[in-house]
Amino acid sequence: MHSSLGRWFKNGSITKKLYFVVGIMALLIAIELFTLWFSLTTLSSVRAFVGGEGLWSKAEKDAVYNLQKYSYTHNEQDYLDFKKFMKIPLGDHKTLLELIKKDPDFEIAREGFIEGRNHPNDINGMIKLFKRFHKISYINKAINIWVKADSTIFKLMAISEKLHEEINLKPFSEEKISRINSEIGVINNKLTLLEDNFSYTLGEGARWLENLILTILFLIALTVELSGLFLTISVSMGITKGINEITRIAKKIATADFSDKAKVYSEDEIGQLAGSFNEMIYNLQSTINKRTQAEEVIRQQQELYESLIKTQSEMGQGIAITENKKIIYANDALYKMYGYSKEEIFQMPSFIDMVIPEDKERLSDKLKKRLSGADMADIGETAIIRKDGKIINIEYSVKMINIQGRVQTLSVIRDITARKQAETELKQKAEELIRSNKELEQFAYVASHDLQEPLRMVTAYVQLLEERYKNKLGADANEFIAFALNGTERMRSLIFSLLEYSRINRVKPFEIIDMCSLIDDVLHNLNGLVKENNAVIKINGKPPDIYGDNILIGQLFQNLISNSIKFKGKQPPEIIISGEKLNKEYLFSIKDNGIGIKKEYAEKIFVIFQRLHTKEEYPGTGIGLAICKKIVERHGGKIWMESEVGKGSDFYFTIKENGKTL
Repeated sequence: MHSSLGRWFKNGSITKKLYFVVGIMALLIAIELFTLWFSLTTLSSVRAFVGGEGLWSKAEKDAVYNLQKYSYTHNEQDYLDFKKFMKIPLGDHKTLLELIKKDPDFEIAREGFIEGRNHPNDINGMIKLFKRFHKISYINKAINIWVKADSTIFKLMAISEKLHEEINLKPFSEEKISRINSEIGVINNKLTLLEDNFSYTLGEGARWLENLILTILFLIALTVELSGLFLTISVSMGITKGINEITRIAKKIATADFSDKAKVYSEDEIGQLAGSFNEMIYNLQSTINKRTQAEEVIRQQQELYESLIKTQSEMGQGIAITENKKIIYANDALYKMYGYSKEEIFQMPSFIDMVIPEDKERLSDKLKKRLSGADMADIGETAIIRKDGKIINIEYSVKMINIQGRVQTLSVIRDITARKQAETELKQKAEELIRSNKELEQFAYVASHDLQEPLRMVTAYVQLLEERYKNKLGADANEFIAFALNGTERMRSLIFSLLEYSRINRVKPFEIIDMCSLIDDVLHNLNGLVKENNAVIKINGKPPDIYGDNILIGQLFQNLISNSIKFKGKQPPEIIISGEKLNKEYLFSIKDNGIGIKKEYAEKIFVIFQRLHTKEEYPGTGIGLAICKKIVERHGGKIWMESEVGKGSDFYFTIKENGKTL
């Protein structure tokens, strides 16, 4: 099988070989495109599930809010509002029950998702994701979390009915209502944890799937490249081997040596050409006594020239020969490329007439300069207008030749339209990626901003619980309320930090910043922290003024200085601030005598949410240095750290001389 394929590839025509190479490449590219499409639709379904979880979570929180409100107001409308919001989780419950069946009814599952307020266009993808990937660890874990949350929702329904019955009793027990309300809070906390775990698990799954798809795409792309390279080299070597053999024989013919024959390596066009060469040699030998040496040389040159033109034509390249600015020869590939007949081509005064108007002058001037040389010269890329009005891109090369004393111009034209289209598509995809990144940053900003309002409501109600029931519900309740308040405060800090992080790349015109004044303002803002820790801050020389965003640069210095104070050692903090001009950038450093960091963590500390210490040891959100890194990159620089445990840390960062707007 392999040997017959090898013989076919060796002896088949060059056209068939090229078609075979193009076919293999097209198949691999189609597989790559299908993989890309599949990954995008699957990731879109994961996004839809995360969005659905947001709807489910919001509805559950709104329902709990109205149920707890009902426990205070005893207003039946609040209870009805609770049941209205519960329709969304119950719709998703309907879908879950159907999808876990062996033979689910997808229409019922679809109805459930619609009742859960999921977008109709996302539902088919969500169902396929559930059925196709339910055995994958991430999806399986997310489904199990969904099942737990679903069962917990029914506990909430049972509690709501219990509360409703108690309130409708005449008289009702406030103590019992309060106890029921506490149970609602516990259930709500459990649901919050499950909701967070669900989103986190899907996020992990999405990242896993993204890495898997990227790996597959990389392998396919590598296969395309290697296959294309292998097949191209194979075809090229076969052609080159035959042409070299023909060239070797041609050189002998040029010296009137007819003692050797060209070796025929294959039965393709090159092999046929080699056979024709051998036949030509035989004919030359049979007529050598009838012609003079000069005639023989001219004939050999003419044959070689025609063979080379034939080879170029068989490779799909357009060939044209002009003499005294008049076209005297053109091959079939050129007729096909330009869309004109042979008669129409020969009537044209010049090929320049078919070039697009805006490029005629440039190409004409370049052609005049290049025709002064004897070697083949690339005129470059341009575009021509075919007879049918279609515009195609070409690559144009010319060479001056001398045939029997006649000076002619050989032109080789290659159609590069497909390549130019591929370059355009690649540029469009790059622009789409930039736009997608900007949309993601805007989404992070809006999401973080919108989270603050429900968090304020939760904090207010927990504080209300503390004011009304502190020391009334027992030590455990006091502790739970304290945990809740502490958690909301941490969440508030985290959301605020995320807002800061998402604002960094928002475009704002840069300006000249007086660094001495800016550092003074930063130290004034940190005055309380400095005094509280007996910190000593020194400024080494006069920091140079820079060009940038004064608010972001102030935040950068404030984060780094407060970190140096926060992670202090046994001695009072000593901090040295320096700045200098280096080539086309500014280098700043902030050095301290704090606890220091191990070298292996030097890169990790700049990753968002990465912490080296517990919140009890050193409070914070784990986002401060990530913000610093993003601010520095916003100004075209880089940031790094040098440190030794117990001997302090030195933070360095650079800022471009003229700034950099992303």
